[in-house]
This record gives sequence, C-alpha cells and structure tokens, in this order.
Amino acid sequence: MNREASSPISNTLSTGHWRADPRGCADCGIRQRCIVARLRTLASPRAPCASLRRHRVSRGASILRPDDPHQTVYVVKSGSAMSYLATAEGLEHVLGFALPGDTLRILDVDGGDTLCDTQALETSEICSIRFSELTALAGASDEGLDLLFEAINEFVARQYLPHVCNGKRDIEQRIEKFLIDYSDRLADSGFRSDEFALKMTRYNIARYLGTAPETVSRKLSLLQQSGIISVRGKNVRINDRSRLTGRVNAAA
Repeated sequence: MNREASSPISNTLSTGHWRADPRGCADCGIRQRCIVARLRTLASPRAPCASLRRHRVSRGASILRPDDPHQTVYVVKSGSAMSYLATAEGLEHVLGFALPGDTLRILDVDGGDTLCDTQALETSEICSIRFSELTALAGASDEGLDLLFEAINEFVARQYLPHVCNGKRDIEQRIEKFLIDYSDRLADSGFRSDEFALKMTRYNIARYLGTAPETVSRKLSLLQQSGIISVRGKNVRINDRSRLTGRVNAAA
C-alpha cells in the first residue's frame, strides 16, 4: 500500500517484540485523548497494568492484518497510521488515518478477525493492551463504560462517517473537508493545526477520497493559487482558515 516503501514489510507487531512500559500513562503527553490512559486515570494512572506494552515501528510496518484475531487494542502514542481494505481486484480503499491518541481497533469485540490492514505512515510508537483488561477497567464504573462507548463512537466517526458524507460532495469539497478535519484532529492532539506535514502520499489521499492522485495534486494547487493554502511537498500551511471553513460549510 505504501508506494514509497522500498523493501517488503517485515516488521509486524504480531512477532511479539513488545516491551513493557514502566512509565505507564501518568506522564504520557496524549493521556487526555487515549482511552487506555483515561480509563486508568479513573483508577490510578500509576497502578500496574499487566498487559500494557509499547512498541516502536518503522515506516511501512504492518500493525494489523485481516487475519489477526481481536485480543488486543492498539493506540497510536506517536507518529501516524493508515487503515485500508484490499479488494479482490487488487485495489486498496483507504478507510482512515490515525493520529496520536487514536485507537486502531476497538469495534470487533466478539473475538473475530480484523477486517482491514493497518500500516505505519512514519516511524511510530504504538501502545497495546489486552482487550479483556481494557473492558475490566471500563466496567469498574459507569464513567468508565461511558468513556469506552465514547471511544467506540469516535472510532466510527473517524473510520466510516467521512465516506458516507463524501458521497454528497464533489472532489474539491472533499479535499477542503479533509484538510479542515485533519487540522482539527491535530489541534485535538496538541499539535500545530495551521501548518503541518501530510505523512500520507497523494495516492493514499486519493484512495481515501475516491479520486485519482493527479486530481488531488491539481485541486491542492488550485487552493494554493487562491491563497487559501500553501503547499510545499508534503507540507501544508492554511493561510486563510475562515475562507477554507466557509467553503466547506457552504457545501454542507
């Protein structure tokens, strides 16, 4: 899927090369967004968490595969990842992009297999916790259950809702909405939201929005010519957020 990768993907999380994270969640920079950290805070953020692990993965590494059984929940600690479906025709349909604090899998809670592939877009750190331990944390209080349902709703909104809404927009409006949403999510994660790097390729964005890479590049160039954004390689700067937001809202 990663068109820039020069070697086969061999660094997978299924190999078991995890290490315990002695620092836990108390000092983590994304603890306000991470479902694991938020649930642990309800109890004690420094209390032992037997299955909590942290792993560093390289760009292009496979994090989840369709045949991986659902025993573990993964959260992006740093970096970013991409989820996609491979079709029988050999095409890929990108479902979404995960940023720090986002869960990579939380829905298939019945022990079934993962439906999609998930790949690191850059060198990233991924935290894992056994699903049984996560649900035990959530079930300890009504507030914990509320947090778990909130995390599930956020996952659905990020992974599936945009594809429903994209069907009602033309490609220019989809790209504008993508930039606003990505900027907002960066802000939620504590990062700069007016200037950022798109870690995914134009091909990835095109497969997410349902168009061609050339169309993505052309529409970004048009937005740059209008002065709304500046683009340099993968780096994007939003020069006029009010105009960009206005165009998105006008199309809603």
